[in-house]
Amino acid sequence: HDIGVCVPCPFLASTAGCLRREQCKLCHYHHPVQPERLKPCKWKRQRYRAFEQQQKEDIDADPAGFDLAAVEIPIFVEQDDRMYTRLLESLCRHISSERAQ
Repeated sequence: HDIGVCVPCPFLASTAGCLRREQCKLCHYHHPVQPERLKPCKWKRQRYRAFEQQQKEDIDADPAGFDLAAVEIPIFVEQDDRMYTRLLESLCRHISSERAQ
């Protein structure tokens, strides 16, 4: 920890804390910057997948008439840069593949 090569435990900052405690091989000392959450919570992942699937079904129904700019993106997706970028890239790829057919 003192030389700065340790890996901070991402679970230490969670509400439950790290369940491994002494057996955990990651650093449990204070770090000035908290580690970024590894992935969105289960609820957000499920909602994201459902929203993405619904948009893809809408694209499949009318590839030429689908307007990505008119889609109302949920706030939890807009607030997460990685999730937002992933969604737009996924939908753009799907639109391109459907229009090419």
